[in-house]
Amino acid sequence: MVIRLLSVLLLLPAALSAWQWGDYHHDYLLPEEREGPFQFYGFAGFGWEWAEEEKDGGGVEWDGETWRGSSAGVWLTGSLAGRLRYFAEGFFLLENEKGELGPAYADGEIGNRALSLRGGRFHLPVGLEGRSAPLPVNPFVIRSWVRVPTATGIACYGDFLDESVNYYLALGKSFAGDFADSLLGPAAPAGGEEDPLTYAGRIALSPREGLEFGFSRSADAESGGGGSADLVGADLSLSDGPLLVRAEWVRLWREEGGAERRSDGVSGRIGYRIIEYSRRFDAATILLGIDYLDPSGDRSNDRLYNYIAGLSFAPRFWGVLKAEFQTTREESGGRLDRVLVEFLLRR
Repeated sequence: MVIRLLSVLLLLPAALSAWQWGDYHHDYLLPEEREGPFQFYGFAGFGWEWAEEEKDGGGVEWDGETWRGSSAGVWLTGSLAGRLRYFAEGFFLLENEKGELGPAYADGEIGNRALSLRGGRFHLPVGLEGRSAPLPVNPFVIRSWVRVPTATGIACYGDFLDESVNYYLALGKSFAGDFADSLLGPAAPAGGEEDPLTYAGRIALSPREGLEFGFSRSADAESGGGGSADLVGADLSLSDGPLLVRAEWVRLWREEGGAERRSDGVSGRIGYRIIEYSRRFDAATILLGIDYLDPSGDRSNDRLYNYIAGLSFAPRFWGVLKAEFQTTREESGGRLDRVLVEFLLRR
């Protein structure tokens, strides 16, 4: 308890804003927020969960507990000599009092936005979900099922034609395999080499500001469990005034025990600010979401559906209260209903 209180007290004076959605580099901060040799950002999120699970026609009473996603964290970022930049995230999980390292990398600009190099620990360059992974930039309480993990590697990225075309290519260890593990669970051990080098990449077209279509691919990877994994994906994002839309689809092929398993995942998110930047109230946003997972394309009766409806209130930009109702349906008949509430401190 003492550790938790100290975390909050240390973060309150450092609550600098990172609510914006970032740019195509999968950074959580906009370029102007990374200026200067040293910038310090902090956040703390506290949540509660009430859940009722039903299987085979039976149910249990609603049960409440502290939301396991409750955490506090800091970001360190800055630019050196104009063309060198760095970013590091560290966070503390309040439920189990355990510290973890998030993305931590360094960037070097080579070709005036046409080419930059990245090295360190970062999110797989697939889809959009990595842009809203941490609490301060996720409008919802939880992340989508199409969840992008971090891995260690090197990358290059850039844009052309006045930012209407951008790319992001990476080489690292077990990108696609880790992504498959995060979506489907660890694969059964299959022997052979572990964590070989693999590539992943995304190219995107932006016909106008705020609208982007992306295409992703990762291949020749091996999961931590020992099976190979390849994936393709497509995504759409729209940010137009008070409206925010995100949608993405991924298809995974993973080898398990000598057999290939095909899986599909879909995620969609819509947010609309019904109150925006008034003098007395910062913002209020209606949130809707849907997730779909078909873990085995050659099997039936195992699909999962997740529906989300929520509200986000920000009386001031440094404090946000989120509330969501989420229902997860199994094609076989099981159901899990949850009410999630989160209070977030940021600036």
